[in-house]
Amino acid sequence: MKPDRRTYLKLCGSLAIAGVLVFMLAAAGCTQTPGGPPTSTATSTPTATITVSPTQAPWEGLPLYNESSNGATVAVKPGKTFVVALNENPSTGYIWNATLTQGLQLVTEDFVQNPAPGMAGAGGIHYWVIKGVNEMGPQSFTAMYARPFETVPPAETFTLNVLVEQVLPPQDQVVATYTEADNNTTKELIDESLFAVELPENPTTGYQWNVTLTSGLKLVNESYTPDTSAPGMTGVGGTHTWIVQAISMGGQTFNAYYARSFESGPPAETYRLSIFVKEG
Repeated sequence: MKPDRRTYLKLCGSLAIAGVLVFMLAAAGCTQTPGGPPTSTATSTPTATITVSPTQAPWEGLPLYNESSNGATVAVKPGKTFVVALNENPSTGYIWNATLTQGLQLVTEDFVQNPAPGMAGAGGIHYWVIKGVNEMGPQSFTAMYARPFETVPPAETFTLNVLVEQVLPPQDQVVATYTEADNNTTKELIDESLFAVELPENPTTGYQWNVTLTSGLKLVNESYTPDTSAPGMTGVGGTHTWIVQAISMGGQTFNAYYARSFESGPPAETYRLSIFVKEG
């Protein structure tokens, strides 16, 4: 039996309402978790905090010598460290080639480019950290600035004269100090006593004192003290000091000559001190 038109319209209206309710329930299910509150799809990423520990260059805080010290003489005690810093630009092909005598030890070296962001060919500073070792007496740091592929003379040279000292004995143990005024004289000392000889010297000229002792004398210490000068002034001389102990009785001698090691002619000066050691 066919429903009449009025009944048919009511049935269509009911189906339409039911469809709307189903759509609303489906939409609610897309934004809500069953049995709990709505969940968010947005997430936040924590930002990492990076702490950079400051680093100290191995040459910071140490005595530093640069181009203004070329030809100067400095004193270093065994085990003490100092720095040589010279301008360098490897991009030009020029680099410093350094040599050290056996009383000096290279601790480390490094090249630090000058801050020039984005600039090609910027120069910098070459650092050498050097330690004085137990090789008493004059030492040297020498360097040549040249291109290794060229045979021409270097563009620059640098020399630092270094006197490695030892700890001096107590001054009250030194019974006498002799100078240039005592040249060619004879002194009388007691066995086992200490005496000092002080002579002017200027290693920047290439001249140095070379000392020989007879077997009854023992070198205890050797040191060099530069004369006071204005900051940055080079070529200043100083005083070379030897502490000597009389260890055998009888006649002994302290002999020295002042000369350049690279010259074969007679010395510029000579010094002789005769010591007669007697029993105390």
